[in-house]
Amino acid sequence: MKKLQKAAGRGPRHRTLESFVPPVKPMRVSELSGRTLQVVTHILNAIWLEDYSSHCSIQGLAKALNSTPGLMRAPLRRLKEGGLITLEGDVSPTAYPTVKLLIELDPTSLPVTAQDTIRRLRHSR
Repeated sequence: MKKLQKAAGRGPRHRTLESFVPPVKPMRVSELSGRTLQVVTHILNAIWLEDYSSHCSIQGLAKALNSTPGLMRAPLRRLKEGGLITLEGDVSPTAYPTVKLLIELDPTSLPVTAQDTIRRLRHSR
């Protein structure tokens, strides 16, 4: 009788589907394909445009890639979880590259330069 009480206090013996969270694995640009590669390419090309926030909002990405904003959420979530982009904004989130992404694409650049680029993009709203 004592063993039953002790076992009941430990919780479920097996992981349930609801409790399973896949481990977050950092992504590399070389591992990207399909829609995620298109999104990263568009974000990097838009860095030099005047109105970055309109080109890299979910609506802007969907329009540029002939998709819908709802279909853009999954690739953006994967890129965010992989550490390649950040999403900022409540109503219409905008995708920004991370220092990791900029350094991976140009290993000769300094982290300070990448941070300055990101800061410039955020202030161009």
